[in-house]
Amino acid sequence: MGIKKHRQVVKFLLAALVVIPGGFYANQFDVEPLKEASRLESFLEHFSQKNKVGAAAVCVVTPEKGSLATFGTLSNTTTIAVNEYAFFPLGSLTQPFTALTLAHFVSLGSVDLDTAVSNFLPQSMELPSFKGRNILLGDLATNTSSLPNLSNTLWNLGHFTSSSMYRYLANYHLKAVPGSRWQISNMGYAFLSNLIARVGKKSYHDLVKEIVLNPLQLNETMFVLKNKQVRGLVMGYDSMQPVSTLKREKIYSVFLGANGLYSTPHDMLKWLRFCTESKKSELSKPLSITLKEYFDFPSFHLALPWKVISDPRFSEKIYTFSSSMFGYTHFIGFIPGKRKGVCLMSNQAGIELEVQNAALDLLAEIKE
Repeated sequence: MGIKKHRQVVKFLLAALVVIPGGFYANQFDVEPLKEASRLESFLEHFSQKNKVGAAAVCVVTPEKGSLATFGTLSNTTTIAVNEYAFFPLGSLTQPFTALTLAHFVSLGSVDLDTAVSNFLPQSMELPSFKGRNILLGDLATNTSSLPNLSNTLWNLGHFTSSSMYRYLANYHLKAVPGSRWQISNMGYAFLSNLIARVGKKSYHDLVKEIVLNPLQLNETMFVLKNKQVRGLVMGYDSMQPVSTLKREKIYSVFLGANGLYSTPHDMLKWLRFCTESKKSELSKPLSITLKEYFDFPSFHLALPWKVISDPRFSEKIYTFSSSMFGYTHFIGFIPGKRKGVCLMSNQAGIELEVQNAALDLLAEIKE
């Protein structure tokens, strides 16, 4: 790609950290830091070269530790290396954060997943249905509402208001019975985040920060980047061409709950640890609600919003979710309660299958 590749591997453990030769970081009590660093470094280099990816990051949780590696530069026109504090737009990986916020209110008894969404709105608001079957909260959270993904007319998301969304919904005709098929729906999650704000009586972004981000100390996961943080943003690419930066979404944009979060590899490692650990916390019950399987399809099951799959390389079911939009492709996969998971992020769009396969290959190498 005409630029020098930059690689960095960081290992996070509970005890004190020390710097070792080669720019790696490892726990001073770990006897094999260089072996782990070399393995993740080689994985990212091979993945990036094979898929023509200019920047990538991988987070891995094992029963013993959490590790991450980064590769490449912030863009194809700079030599500034991607590190654990570089920002990636999460795209649809925002949805698990929204689902966990919803699950908080379910755990309190404030809402029920089997409740029709019309119950949270004035009767004057028209909503689509299919042959008498209304959309339920659970349909929105599992991406089975039959609402569409982003349409080609809605790219300027910052100007798509709640009023615009409800006008769109009033004129939309569902193509299938809600709950009968799975399709990622940014429109559905935009609608869901608006309903969460109504239930919580606060703005959606304040609720996510209060319920999820602050308790998990995800201090580098946010909806709006400040100037200094923007300078650390990884540029996205589609077919090797830079993707024009979308006009910054306003903080009240209805699409924040679908694809509005930014995060760093450092924070995504924390998130992955949370998803895989079994220890009790104030978010344990909401997490268990998101991990419950609500719909069964022939080749997979659905949780909130996790796609639960079986794979011959694993003895347990794998909870997965992926995103490919706006110049980035990401994947997360984990086994709940086993401290075993992986998150792979890249700055190249349209390689969803490649990212998923590479991440699952790496996950399969993790020993019990």
